[in-house]
Amino acid sequence: MAIDLEQQWFRGLTELRFAATPKRIRALLDGQTVLDTRDALLVYEPRRVVPWYAVPPGDLNMNVWPIHLTGVVLVGGSRGSSGRRALQARRVATSARGLHAVRIGAEPCLESTRGPRIVHSGTRTNQHSGYSVEWIGQMNVTEHDPSPVPELRAPVLPPHHNEWHTVPGRSLHLEGHGEVAFRPDEPELRGRVVLHWDPFEWLEEDEPVMGHPHDPFKRIDVLRSNRHVRVEVGGVTVAESARPRMLIETSLPVRWYLPREDVRMDLLTPSEHRTVCAYKGVASYLSADGAPDVAWVYPDPLHDARPVKNMVCFWRPAAVYVDGAAVSTSMPGD
Repeated sequence: MAIDLEQQWFRGLTELRFAATPKRIRALLDGQTVLDTRDALLVYEPRRVVPWYAVPPGDLNMNVWPIHLTGVVLVGGSRGSSGRRALQARRVATSARGLHAVRIGAEPCLESTRGPRIVHSGTRTNQHSGYSVEWIGQMNVTEHDPSPVPELRAPVLPPHHNEWHTVPGRSLHLEGHGEVAFRPDEPELRGRVVLHWDPFEWLEEDEPVMGHPHDPFKRIDVLRSNRHVRVEVGGVTVAESARPRMLIETSLPVRWYLPREDVRMDLLTPSEHRTVCAYKGVASYLSADGAPDVAWVYPDPLHDARPVKNMVCFWRPAAVYVDGAAVSTSMPGD
């Protein structure tokens, strides 16, 4: 039986989906590397079109991501040149259970004024000496029930509510930042933690990435066209062009970008609103009378969107007509 791939994509929105990536992924918090992994998965929660990175807990570096730790047991060690036994420890319970198995480096860390401090508890656990660890810092990671997802008619969740989760799991909050990670109760993910994009800075290999992870199943095509495009806002024609650029982006409506010379720029005013696209860059917005943020422009686009630099694209509530036929100006989640 033949398969309509677009319809199959929509049917798949109800499922938890994931894909492996060959990329090395790093995340920084306040300039410090808190994640360095070559074993990430791209995870799409049900009703999400944008993926997030799910990473092995052991690739999260808690030595620079402050967290309150308790219940650590000695699991090995060796004698150094000083004759003292170096300690390695494994966390067995923390205020964010399951984030990762912490390895505390060696005995000199006992003398640190900031960082892990190991205190012998005088107990024995699993035939090893028992230890507890306390982070001398300000921020803690705590575990919570996820926020409830409100009733929405749209099949796609809006992208700005990453704290809404459509699978069972636990929400992980970083003090001062709210939820920064989510641990789904999904065996296929093998205990990985799904990190929010903010408050971190991200690198795929050595390339900075904005907005969200790059999706291997998504691409952008920009084509010159001679179709006739006309745009109305509140019944007033604000743009008309026979030399548009047609931007095709997987899973989104086709967007039509128009030269400024073909747009009534006198009817538009700059807005302070900005949005970020992982493939196109940072968009600046324009408003019309009674239609705030009705159009956007990429003044300094990323590589894939350079052909539409400084061109104007309209969306709802504008009405866009291509060769006389109305086309969609919606966004997933509308």
